[in-house]
Parts: sequence; C-alpha cells; structure tokens
Amino acid sequence: MKTLYINANGNRVLSIGIFGRYFTFCDNRRIDYYRGYAAGRWQRFKIAANPFPVYYSVDSRDCDHCRTVTAHKATSGRQYLAAKDEDCCFAEGPTFHTIITRAEYESFESSFRDYIGEAFDNGESYRVDY
Repeated sequence: MKTLYINANGNRVLSIGIFGRYFTFCDNRRIDYYRGYAAGRWQRFKIAANPFPVYYSVDSRDCDHCRTVTAHKATSGRQYLAAKDEDCCFAEGPTFHTIITRAEYESFESSFRDYIGEAFDNGESYRVDY
C-alpha cells in the first residue's frame, strides 16, 4: 500500500507498506534521494541484463595530470559494469565511461597526453592548461 499526502507543514509525506512493515518518508529531499537511487539501480539492472557485447571508451586523468583515452570491449553488460566499478575504484582523478558503437570502437585511436610535461617543455612549469 502506498499513500502520498501533504502534512500541516506543507511537506510531502510518503507512506509505503510492504509485507506488513510501514516506511514513512516525510522530507522532500529524502523522497527525491530514494527516487534517484531507485532510478540508478534500475539503470544498472538494465545494463547488467544485456547479454550482448558492450563497447565503451574510458577517459581518465591521474594525479600527475596525465590524460589517457582508450576504448574497450566487454562481452556482456555484467562484465562492463564490473570493469567500470574497478576503474572507478582505482581512479586517481576524474574518470568518464562512455558507451560507443562498434564502428567507433573499430576506428578508435587511443591517446595519452602529459599536461605537466608539456607545460614544463614550453617553459611554463607553474601554469598548466587543459
């Protein structure tokens, strides 16, 4: 049973009854948090249920400002999520995963760039441009 109503303070109150237990969420932020959490879990479930190959690119930067862009192939959605979780677990800086098409994967060229090394070679060792 699910009930949504407005209390005397004007806040939304959501009451959910599941298997004889009742959960009440009285704060708008808490309701929005759980709604977003559920949406994120649903997205992960949809990707994990994919039995087909997943092609993706990883754009990462480490603590020394070296940027690496590579492309990978996972045999299934579950393997893609495992690789993504491992990359994010050991990331030293911003790391972005983007799902790409097979044609983009086949024509992809990996790149590596050392921003601090380039700045030092240009004589500006105190200023790094991205």
